[in-house]
Formats: sequence, structure tokens, C-alpha cells
Amino acid sequence: GMLWRLGVTYEQHRPVRVVATPSRGEYERVIPALDAEAGRLSISFERPTVLAIGGSELRIAGELRGLVFEPNPATKSTARAFIDVGIERPVGSHRLVWRTTFAAVNARGAPAPQELVYLGGPVSGPGYSYHEFVAQIGGTQHLEWQMTPPFLPVPLGRFGRAPGRMTLAPYAHAVFLARPVGDRAGGWYPSVGAGALLLFNALRLDLARG
Repeated sequence: GMLWRLGVTYEQHRPVRVVATPSRGEYERVIPALDAEAGRLSISFERPTVLAIGGSELRIAGELRGLVFEPNPATKSTARAFIDVGIERPVGSHRLVWRTTFAAVNARGAPAPQELVYLGGPVSGPGYSYHEFVAQIGGTQHLEWQMTPPFLPVPLGRFGRAPGRMTLAPYAHAVFLARPVGDRAGGWYPSVGAGALLLFNALRLDLARG
């Protein structure tokens, strides 16, 4: 049941910049990038959701990749590993959701910015700014409890109406950093929040504080 992929590529890496002007506010900053050519070898794997011990639903995915840059004396090569493990377990009419991610990069020379670990934002760091955390080693831990309280049924025209229930999901989250790059120090950065899943769980609204 495990799906494996092998990739061999030759790439041209170039930094980009924002050339548009927003009507209000400002655009998110662009990740910097090393200007170089590179050869990449990657091995990735994915296990679709499968029933595990005790009726839990397990999903796992990961990747191991290496890049050799040329010609750039500052960065010779990088190796990067990533893994994502998700576990969901029904508890009566409720559901426990657990997700763990971890990534690490090692470089011969200065690490290329585009290969670093970027965390922060609604998925990897709720309650924190997008890509607020940058490091050579980083991970996240998410623990969520989903329940289904009553909610107003939403009419959907000729398709009927959405059920008169919603999914409420309070959660705790933590970001871990080691060998950081940038303003944030290494260590743990926790946050708490809650999500509301509506319209057959197709729409999710989150509120979190780091």
C-alpha cells in the first residue's frame, strides 16, 4: 500500500520579486533563493489513509532529497528530509486528530534559502505570521478535538440544504525550531485556537493565538 516515487531533475534556480502594487496593505514577502543551477535526486513515499490499531486512521508521507549546486562556491550541496504523519481516531460521535511534521536540512557550505524549513501561518503555525519561522531543523505538533454541535441548516437551492450541524474543532499547536535562521530563537512556540467546519466540512474558518 506504500506509493514510492523516484525523481531525477536538472533545475535552474532564480530569485523572484514582487512587481505588483496592492490596492491596500502589502503582499507577503517572497522567499529568497540562491541563483544557481542544480541537479536533484529525490525519493518520496506516501501511504494513503489506512486503518491502524484500535480503529485509528493513519496517513504518512515523506521525502528525502539532495541537491548539488553549480557553479556556486558558497553552497556546494544540500540534503533535506521531511515526514508528515497524521492520525485520526473516532471517539463516539467525536474525533481526535493528531498531526506531526518534521523537516531538516544539512548543507555543505551555506544552506540555500529555498531549501530551509519555513513554518508559520494557518497550517504550519496558526496564530503566527506566514513563514515567520525559518530554520535548518523544524517541526510541528497539532492536536485537535472535533465535535458536531447543532447549527443552522444552510439552503443550497436545488441541491437541498446543508445539515443542521457543524464541526467545531478546538486545538493546541506547537512549532519547534533548531538551528534557526532569522530573528526567531530556537525552541518551542505554542498556540491555541478553534476551527469551524461548515457546508459538509468544505469550508473551514480558524481563529488562533500564538
